Amino acid sequence: MLLPVSSLCSDVLVDLVRFDSSLLRGCVAWVFNTSSVPVLCGPPPAVENASLIGARKAKYNVHATVRYQCNEGFAQHHVATIRCRSNGKWDRPQIVCTKRK
Repeated sequence: MLLPVSSLCSDVLVDLVRFDSSLLRGCVAWVFNTSSVPVLCGPPPAVENASLIGARKAKYNVHATVRYQCNEGFAQHHVATIRCRSNGKWDRPQIVCTKRK
């Protein structure tokens, strides 16, 4: 079963018998899923001295993003957002929260 995960290529038809990757060049828009179970990410990883902004959920859809915020008294360094990937795993958080002086 093919699942569109982006509207960028929703009009592209993929023939799995004679798959032509040139049809999808520059477009990461399809996930091949052999089951009818959608790919989901669990809760995002904890980050030291930071909290998630917004409502927390048990499961997140592919391409969902979450944002971290450093706790009071800590300064943010690096990108504060991560994304749920098509393999059901989160990006590794880049944010680092250091104690303000």
